[in-house]
Amino acid sequence: MDLHPFGETLVQEMVFSGVDIGQHGCPVVFVCHCLGGLIAKEIVVLGHERFKGDKRIEKLLKNIKAFVFYATPHGGSDLVKMNPDLARLNSTFEAIQRKVYNNKCKFRVVAAAHETSSKWFSSSMIVEEHSVRCAGFDRVIHVAADHFNVCKPETVRSTSFLHLTGCIEEVVAEYRSNQDKISGLPSLVVGVDAKLVELREKLKERPIVGLVGMGGVGKTTLSKALFNTERRNYDKCCYLENVKSHSNLVIFQKQLLRGLCDESWNENEDPKEYLQKIRLCIQTKKVLVVIDDVGSEKNLKALQVEAFQHGSGGSRLIVTCRNKAILSDYMLELDKIEVDVLDKEQSMELFRHYAFHLFNDVHEIGSEERDKFEDEAVNIVHACGGLPLSIEVIGQHLRKRNHLCGEERLDVWKEALRRLKEAISLEGYSNDDEKLWSTLRISYDDLGDLEKCLFLDFA
Repeated sequence: MDLHPFGETLVQEMVFSGVDIGQHGCPVVFVCHCLGGLIAKEIVVLGHERFKGDKRIEKLLKNIKAFVFYATPHGGSDLVKMNPDLARLNSTFEAIQRKVYNNKCKFRVVAAAHETSSKWFSSSMIVEEHSVRCAGFDRVIHVAADHFNVCKPETVRSTSFLHLTGCIEEVVAEYRSNQDKISGLPSLVVGVDAKLVELREKLKERPIVGLVGMGGVGKTTLSKALFNTERRNYDKCCYLENVKSHSNLVIFQKQLLRGLCDESWNENEDPKEYLQKIRLCIQTKKVLVVIDDVGSEKNLKALQVEAFQHGSGGSRLIVTCRNKAILSDYMLELDKIEVDVLDKEQSMELFRHYAFHLFNDVHEIGSEERDKFEDEAVNIVHACGGLPLSIEVIGQHLRKRNHLCGEERLDVWKEALRRLKEAISLEGYSNDDEKLWSTLRISYDDLGDLEKCLFLDFA
């Protein structure tokens, strides 16, 4: 059997529609015996080298979390023992040694050489290429058992079985922990630490806390940061995102029913019964709910916010909105947290992260060049008014021009500053949304006609 074409076929079949191994964030653990370990190696190597750019195979490789080997098909080469000494004498051997060492730490490997003793192999083997590609090589170790039974543990207390189950339990626990987190946090979050402390303190005393501030100031980021860190302290949790943009609130009621009560919404049943179940869960269990970007009091009433005021289980609710008057019927002024814009230092930290540093494989500006852009950076940040979303958007917009030569790139920065100032003087910031839009407009204007239409359709 030639392992190369076999591995090539398998790596493609694993991601076929309907098979979907390693897709949708699902973790993958390879459990290998004898030649199966070499096939798994071929799958990984071919997936990385030959199918680079195939999104489904990239997802498969990204989601491989562990390899478990029950046997090896050959004894390897004595060269591996000599290589550390040879590496000090020859650059080629040094490169081999470095590559072997680096590859050791890429995956968690569970290895048991015998049922009665636990041995964790920490050395790699360099083997001749044809010993990997062909079965029947003279150094193959023959196992006196069929391939299925050799992987079966003698008992649930067998060393190999305990290592295998322990490894899988770690992978599953990590997967569940990541599933619990709300995605969508920026790559860098600044200026939220003090607000997080204040938010936690208020939640200790009050069932409902409001986060109030203009669009783009960081209310959603703050609520997500707290939700991700605190949800493990509650029985059930639910995050309702961007509520104001949906006219039909039933989708959020369904989300509450599923997240808090572990039930599905049946369209043939009376909705009032489901809403009663949601209220009961809120009042009797310890749940954490975030309602993000509320647009009216009607939104709050439909989402059973009143139940948090009468519960006994320790449930907590966070509401984010732009107009604090919406919250007046449900909380006192002292239960509301005003989320302010970033100060100058925080704004500069965020801007440098997006405009200067390597991000999404976009060219970064070297540290020796950054001084040339410092004056423009300060002025651009000032024009953004401390709005995190504005700073992020304009920073990423300028980063896309980092491939240009120094003077040409500087002209782009000056033009961006001119357009920012022009937008401020023309629009006058009659309301907060216009203040945010004046910044977003710069990146919008650089879109093609089709992209502009799509952007407006989505908006």
